Amino acid sequence: MCTYPFYMQKLIKRTLSAWLAIVLAITQIGFSPAMAQTTPDIQSPIIEIEAVFEADAGTTQVFTALVADDRLLKDVTLYHRRAGRQAFERAAMLPRGITGYYSVELATDPNDLRTIEYYVQARDEGGNRSISGFAFDPYQREIIANNTADQPAVELTTPTEPVAKAAVTPITVEVTPEKKSSNTKWWAIGLALVVTAVVASSSGGSSNDPDRTDLTINLPLPQ
Repeated sequence: MCTYPFYMQKLIKRTLSAWLAIVLAITQIGFSPAMAQTTPDIQSPIIEIEAVFEADAGTTQVFTALVADDRLLKDVTLYHRRAGRQAFERAAMLPRGITGYYSVELATDPNDLRTIEYYVQARDEGGNRSISGFAFDPYQREIIANNTADQPAVELTTPTEPVAKAAVTPITVEVTPEKKSSNTKWWAIGLALVVTAVVASSSGGSSNDPDRTDLTINLPLPQ
């Protein structure tokens, strides 16, 4: 059997003790989060609701709450109902990034003007629960009529001034009837008689002469 000198045995023991201390230190550092998780979670989540007291009917209703917990949150739920109803309906509120805000949107009927009653519940992984508002004393959001949705569209027209009619000046035309001459042209009648007599004398008064030439004179009628 091989034996080490006394000083060698002492050195080996010191070396083993140092290594054991290092291993224990590493173990404590590595398992400290796990040891912390083994402590009981007695802290409930904190809820702060951003209350909206009235909104227009027919619009999307948004419900928002700021929720915080010292551990991990399990879920955040909105309980809501219309005034006059007994049972509440549930709607899961989703986180908005890492800001700690949770929200949910609800569609509404433009003809339903009943008040929305609601409260918010938050639970963590440790089983703790917090409630902001209660079923017997919920928050209330009044729904008012949205008058802009019922009004007909107004057609914008540019007013036009009536066009002034041009003044028409009546023009009176006096028509003077043509005066007919009452003087009988006796000279024309006399001339006709002279010509007739000359022709008659030249023809010898015979109506059967084939060489006779008939002379027709168109005289204007007496006016």
